[in-house]
Amino acid sequence: MKYCQYLQDKPARDSYDHTIWGNGTELVYESQQVGDGAYNLKFCVESWVNVKNLEYCVECQSLSDCFGCVSLRNKKYCILNKQYSKAEYETLREKIKKHMDTMPYKDKMGRIYRYGEFFQ
Repeated sequence: MKYCQYLQDKPARDSYDHTIWGNGTELVYESQQVGDGAYNLKFCVESWVNVKNLEYCVECQSLSDCFGCVSLRNKKYCILNKQYSKAEYETLREKIKKHMDTMPYKDKMGRIYRYGEFFQ
């Protein structure tokens, strides 16, 4: 655990830059308000109750293997709230991640956001 704060519900382990909650979380990276069995989350906010393998997801519950989803529940292999087969999901997710690196988003203040940056 490093750079973690307000993890009031134990246990929480093997995480970096995890803020608020806990309760059985593991492998959480740059995420906030995640808990209740959250596993392998990157850049997520307010996602809980047995969520796993999520990237860039917000307000999701009981979800696994999703990328860039908002307010989904009880789904699997989704990108931008659209469900795919496992093979399609894995292929498309890798394409998106490469695209995020080769053509990153640049905001009005000139900040550049590639894959691996927490959204603001």
